[in-house]
Amino acid sequence: MPLSNPDTESRIFHSFPEKVQLAIRTYAQSAGLYPDVVIVFAIAHFLQLESIPWHDRHNQNASGSILDELPAALRIEIENYAAEDELPPEFVVELAIAHFLDPDSMTFDDCQTGLQQDQLALLRLEKRERAITVV
Repeated sequence: MPLSNPDTESRIFHSFPEKVQLAIRTYAQSAGLYPDVVIVFAIAHFLQLESIPWHDRHNQNASGSILDELPAALRIEIENYAAEDELPPEFVVELAIAHFLDPDSMTFDDCQTGLQQDQLALLRLEKRERAITVV
């Protein structure tokens, strides 16, 4: 599976520290997904969304934020979470990704990026249930 595709390694992916990018790529490759699918899954899982919005990837009202590259429904959920907890939306993304990679972490700084089999199993299950394709 190719790991560098302009549609799947977005600005949001490249905004992460190198160790986080490597961890996301490892999960993506191990699950047979693209890195941005892992990012969307991790955020949706953190926000405890029942359905994950895989489509609607283009924001008609792009603000220049890295969040513009996420599905609109997911951006709305991030913004709601951020408003409730008085956090910047970008920090909610960091919190979600860090928590996916290491449930005991809150930021990329304290995140341990080893592959966790339970998280990998969740990604594989999501891929099967939603018939996500990477071609």
